[in-house]
Amino acid sequence: AALRERLAAAAQAPGPIAALVVGDAGVGKSRLLGAFLDELPRGTSVVELRASPFHRGQGLQPVRALLWDLAGLRADRSPDHRPGQ
Repeated sequence: AALRERLAAAAQAPGPIAALVVGDAGVGKSRLLGAFLDELPRGTSVVELRASPFHRGQGLQPVRALLWDLAGLRADRSPDHRPGQ
């Protein structure tokens, strides 16, 4: 219901709307979001960011990964070959 409310708000908003889904491992976050995404109208834009306990020391790691993807840069390159690192 909360995700559907955010979707309704997004339809009326002049800009993007965000929803944050958090919970312990195994509680069904991915399943919940998968079912929700299946209900979205065709053409709805979705940006999905996932955090990882393996990147706790890297600030804003999901956002950084998104920017790398949007820039067409490969995250698997060594740090010596990545600009801005």
